[in-house]
Amino acid sequence: MSKRLKRSPGTKAPLAWAGGPARVGLLHYTCPPIIGGVETILYEQATRLAARGYPVTILSGRGGPLPDRKAAKLVIIPELDSRETAVSAVRDALDRGEIPSEFATLRANIIGRLSTELAELDVMIVHNALTLHFNLPLTAALWTLADTNRPRIISWVHDISWLNPIYRPWMHDGEPWDLLRRQHQNVTSIFVSTQRLEEWRDLSGAKLDASHVIPNGIDPAALLKLSPRARELVTRLGLFSADIVMLAPVRITKRKNLEWAIDAAAGVRASGRTVQLLITGPPGPHNPRSLDYVADLKRHTERLGLQESVRFLFEESQGPSGDYAVDAATLSDLYMRDPPQRQRGLRPAPRRSRHLPRAGRRHRPAGVPRSGAGGGDLGAGLRRLSRVYGRRAWCHRFGPGPAAPSRAWRARLGPDHQRAARTPPDVAHVSHYRVLIPTTNPSRTGPLLKAVSPFLNAEDSRGTLLG
Repeated sequence: MSKRLKRSPGTKAPLAWAGGPARVGLLHYTCPPIIGGVETILYEQATRLAARGYPVTILSGRGGPLPDRKAAKLVIIPELDSRETAVSAVRDALDRGEIPSEFATLRANIIGRLSTELAELDVMIVHNALTLHFNLPLTAALWTLADTNRPRIISWVHDISWLNPIYRPWMHDGEPWDLLRRQHQNVTSIFVSTQRLEEWRDLSGAKLDASHVIPNGIDPAALLKLSPRARELVTRLGLFSADIVMLAPVRITKRKNLEWAIDAAAGVRASGRTVQLLITGPPGPHNPRSLDYVADLKRHTERLGLQESVRFLFEESQGPSGDYAVDAATLSDLYMRDPPQRQRGLRPAPRRSRHLPRAGRRHRPAGVPRSGAGGGDLGAGLRRLSRVYGRRAWCHRFGPGPAAPSRAWRARLGPDHQRAARTPPDVAHVSHYRVLIPTTNPSRTGPLLKAVSPFLNAEDSRGTLLG
């Protein structure tokens, strides 16, 4: 091809095609507002490409109007729809192993309709239509258009009919079914997982490497429904790029032992990971020496070289009024859960987003008796915790001194080369009573104590584990 994609080194400018941004098309049977996994990915690609300066066209058989009509041009071609009347009739015959005469007519119509639109594109991303059987006239038309090598066609593979046991009875030898298990020489195939890539290599014999795998992306802020204020804090502080984010949601007073939280952050960093510690509370309002303690904590932070990792959020002001930056809703967002008036526990999050440990002082969850104070069996309370967290809670015996939390974190995280094999807990509490426990809505922490019971012995349950 004479025209090449170009971009200046070190820039995020859109790829240029013959001097201008590449014109990108996205094709699928349907598009939003029709609900579906592929439809969601297609629209995300459209909006994010458009935000980077690419002119985007969505080609679909059914759907629209788009949620953001300015993000992409929408072209509806009914014959692309897998449920269009003529397409459905042809598919019923093909499922029986018959090739009706209407097949060639549909293919020709689709080629004619698509050719007009493709003349205005440099790249077209085809979602599933080259590997699923729902519209084989479309598949055949795309093969014909790919022979011209204009525009460049990318097959984005989510599913493969030949490998699905539900669809396999409708696959037959010969064309057009064989098109679904062959690699066109002019088509670049991209797979949503390594599994799909390996399956395609086994099925088609194509020699493709791992560079052809692009998993579906995750927008953590959107997934967690962060408020604008929480989103701004997360972005500015780089929380999503940190390996571990630790929360200390307490006021800044000496009895909170926040230097231990800072030491724990140092322990995380010593394991080879990046860390952010958020001390969310302000200085204590009743002690005039609270700011002296803040100064002590900052000096401790500087001694450890953690100035870019330890954040005192009370110093964040919001507007000229100087209101405290972290209100209840923002703090709830940092915990990945609903605001207090509608809490339902921790919000599920993807693996890379489930890493918000809570570091701080001693904490006796609601419903847990003080050991040695006539409060009943602590072990029984701890056993109730696993109803929510199972074995994702974890404990360490803390010895005396502020170095204990650091050692505990390093022991839990392990060496840097083991990072990929470890899944951190959703939320952990570093307690100087020698236990690390997941923490959620304080009004519901009574039943949360069960998860740590597998880690405790009789001596622990009779001692002063949680005060």
